[in-house]
Amino acid sequence: MNIKAVIFDMDGLLIDSEIHWHGTKRRLCEQLKLKPDQVSAKELVGKNLNDITKVFQKYNPTITFEEVYAFYDKAADNIYTKQSNLMPGVQTLLDLLYEKGVTMAIASSSPSRWIDLVVKRFSLQKYFTHLFSTQSMNLPGKPDPAVYNECMNVLGFPKECVAIFEDSLVGTQAAKASGALAIAVPDKRLGHGDFSDADITLGSLVFATEKLLFTNN
Repeated sequence: MNIKAVIFDMDGLLIDSEIHWHGTKRRLCEQLKLKPDQVSAKELVGKNLNDITKVFQKYNPTITFEEVYAFYDKAADNIYTKQSNLMPGVQTLLDLLYEKGVTMAIASSSPSRWIDLVVKRFSLQKYFTHLFSTQSMNLPGKPDPAVYNECMNVLGFPKECVAIFEDSLVGTQAAKASGALAIAVPDKRLGHGDFSDADITLGSLVFATEKLLFTNN
């Protein structure tokens, strides 16, 4: 498998933040005067704040983007700097790809500030040449493949030589639509959908180093 570039989603893929975001959803619902379980976690996973706001507005049209952004942005500091940890297999995979000279990037729905918090906390700067955010770059959110198309354009590799790792259903759909190799790594604790459209599905990133051969030829 002649993969020369790898693009990673961040939340739920590189770090276990999604499980912590689920805890904040209930508090946000209460703040927005919605029933705690009125909005399902499945509706939110993998989406940027623009699209998350639209989900909440289905249940209360008066909710504003500013309200949602302020709540999430405040919670982000604790989630990304204290609560979250790297997912199993991440460090080993990043080291392997780095040693092989594979170009790597992050393409996330999260704002750039959140991505920077994660990269700094876990000292990931040397691994990633570019950091992309659908939110901060004002790109259509996943499942639209815009962020992956933009990323591949900047990296300069044809889609046939790019692999994309995703954990969410909308992210996997975006990866598949981009034409790159779509690798789904769904979190079994969350169980959000059917990932049969993925080219490869792994139970954990631990298996990425065992089942996938990345080369720099």
